[in-house]
Amino acid sequence: MQASLSVFMKGLIDYAGLFPPSALEMKPAIENFLSYRTTPDADKLSAFVIPSGRLSELNGFSDSFADDPGRPVPFSALAGGGNTVHECITNIEGALQQIHYFYEAQRGSVSVTSMEIKLPDADFTDVELAGLLTDIRSRVNAQIPNSVDLFYEPVRNENWQDRVSVLTTALSGHLSSDDGKSGFKLRCGGVEAHMFPTVHQVAVALFSCRKTGVPFKATAGLHHPVRHHNAQIGCMMHGFFNVFGAAVLGSVYGWTVTEYESMLNEEEPSTFVFSEDGFSWNGFEASMDQLGSVRSSLATSYGSCSFNEPLEDLEELGLRKA
Repeated sequence: MQASLSVFMKGLIDYAGLFPPSALEMKPAIENFLSYRTTPDADKLSAFVIPSGRLSELNGFSDSFADDPGRPVPFSALAGGGNTVHECITNIEGALQQIHYFYEAQRGSVSVTSMEIKLPDADFTDVELAGLLTDIRSRVNAQIPNSVDLFYEPVRNENWQDRVSVLTTALSGHLSSDDGKSGFKLRCGGVEAHMFPTVHQVAVALFSCRKTGVPFKATAGLHHPVRHHNAQIGCMMHGFFNVFGAAVLGSVYGWTVTEYESMLNEEEPSTFVFSEDGFSWNGFEASMDQLGSVRSSLATSYGSCSFNEPLEDLEELGLRKA
């Protein structure tokens, strides 16, 4: 694997084996994750994604979690959402209680490194949303002993561009502290065609995150490196080369929404070039330092129900040896 591809892939994949289409039971899913942490590809792995209400199902794995002292097993906990702000806060409080019990049961061998929060389906004002984010952060800081990154997912509707703008603007006031980062969660697909955002919608999110300096994590739909048509679902699927590559090059060149769209629409794998010196697409280039900087500060990771499938795709493209 070329050096730039190693940097591109570092910590890129949150393992979401509990979720469709894999939808594994807890035991094989967590056993998969623990085994991936011992392989040569462990550097490409990030956290285990789990609904906070299911954390108690992991109590039987305490011995396995403790096998690697000083290296806590990382988790990204889904905190749920709610139709109203009150429901959202209630669900977050419930999630925090589950996380508290989880820490008590595991005694230092685990770490909830991030929480993923779905916002109510509402058009907030800047002031309303800033207040909600402040409230959530204070509750998290009061109940979790380590720093936690918080990623917020807005409901996608006809007001998507406005919602993205308001959320990223509000998040820009909570970018980073000793308590953890606050960022944007970008849903890129699902098990049905209507769950996939358009190229324009993804471009708007990437543009807004770059413009405001807000980090993002992606989820769902990014099973393969390059944009392609999925006959079973009946729609085009986004590629993780497209989404994260656009995040990198868009940051280096200060792209417009239209320029993001061009790369997000790319379907030819050979146009994505990884060398020992950096990453490029259609004449746009990012150095190793630029690639590493954007990946660490802006384009954090994406959730995938498979860890092996993306790596196998890299082998098929000749970018990784089996």
